[in-house]
Amino acid sequence: MRSPVLMFIMMVAMSAVALAQTSAKQKQAARQRADDWYQLYRERMKNPVKLGKVPSVKLQERPTANAQQVERIHGLIAALAKVEKPDYGFSSTLSGHAFLPVDDQHESSALLITNHGLQSSSALKELVSLGADALPFLLKALDDQTQTKIRLEHRGGFGGMWFDQELYGNPLNPKEVGIIRAGQDGGASHLEQHVDEFTVKVGDLCFVAIGQIVGRAYQAVRYQPTACIVVNSPSHDTELASKVRKMWTSETPREALLQSLLRDYSSIGIHYEGDSLDVWSVGSDLQCGAALRLLYYYPQETAELIADRLARLDVEKTRDGETDQFIEREVKNGARTREFVQSISWSRHPAIRKAVTDLFLKATDDDIMLASLIGVDDPEEEIIPRRLEPILAKLPADEGPIYGQGWNVLRAWTKASPGTAKGAMTRYVRNGEVQRLQTVCAVLNEISDGSET
Repeated sequence: MRSPVLMFIMMVAMSAVALAQTSAKQKQAARQRADDWYQLYRERMKNPVKLGKVPSVKLQERPTANAQQVERIHGLIAALAKVEKPDYGFSSTLSGHAFLPVDDQHESSALLITNHGLQSSSALKELVSLGADALPFLLKALDDQTQTKIRLEHRGGFGGMWFDQELYGNPLNPKEVGIIRAGQDGGASHLEQHVDEFTVKVGDLCFVAIGQIVGRAYQAVRYQPTACIVVNSPSHDTELASKVRKMWTSETPREALLQSLLRDYSSIGIHYEGDSLDVWSVGSDLQCGAALRLLYYYPQETAELIADRLARLDVEKTRDGETDQFIEREVKNGARTREFVQSISWSRHPAIRKAVTDLFLKATDDDIMLASLIGVDDPEEEIIPRRLEPILAKLPADEGPIYGQGWNVLRAWTKASPGTAKGAMTRYVRNGEVQRLQTVCAVLNEISDGSET
């Protein structure tokens, strides 16, 4: 007869084996579910958008660039050789994109925790601001081999640096179909031609400028986790330069750019029931980027159109934790509401100013309200304090993080109405903990040096 101790040991051993087998099966099932989700995601990303009704907009006549303006554009392109600091689109420590002519219009997707040392080039900013007028000359200069002052090195060790052909675009744009790959994965060819060093050329910065004008996240240099640098260089890769020229060369660049942006603006993300907004967000990104550029390059033609859409947005706060309700609101609005409002609230066009002010007054979602703040028309300096003071008043004496909701409110408030923000800061720190003082210092530091810190 087996002893009770031996029986107990055998039972424990058998339970351990059964648990291990169950655990292994659970892990295998989890891996399979993850693989199935990824395959479904990849399949859906092949066609992430559908085309809505493209607005009919008549382009207002405007003189073409004269000889003096053409000479100016050539001079700006030549001045790119003096660029010595990285920025969005050509940084080895950051992946992201920007629209330089408008403040705070940038987005990062991957980055190292470091001081990126970003500094925007005035020449690059002016070229992007010229839009379609500069586009033909930027396309011609894509293979310009003139070196800038930006030199990259990645020698051995962890990670690597290689050339690629990443081209992001709209699968509904006829000029891009067949050139970019379906699925919005960047059209990467994964050439992986590894290099130890590379000097950014003028043609590469022209590539970045073209992307900013047409609303594509073209990155001549970007960071990729972990410790990798991806280089998309039309000055090095004649095929890449040829693809970009094929997509964006036109005998009527102003009309072609307008129609491309209107198509982006009308590209609706496809949302699958019970799914997240990952696939749907492709359409949202296209619309936000298009709205920004339509208002900048074609304000007279499109401001009323966009103002009308602003007036119809649902800007009600969704219940905390109610993801489904939030998704329903965003899909109804057609784009991520906060991002859409932020992409247009900077405009000084009277129709947009009125629509943004009306939205600010009726919004109950704090984030959407703050996104509209920079465009609020408040000559008497009464509207902004009346709406924002209650948000600050309901915050706890110690939020915890310095960059919490207090920072969000005071940062946006100071940029939009510095005169009224001063008193708000004084009241904010009066009855709070040390965190509130640190938050105010962080806001003042950012506003004073004009950069995000």
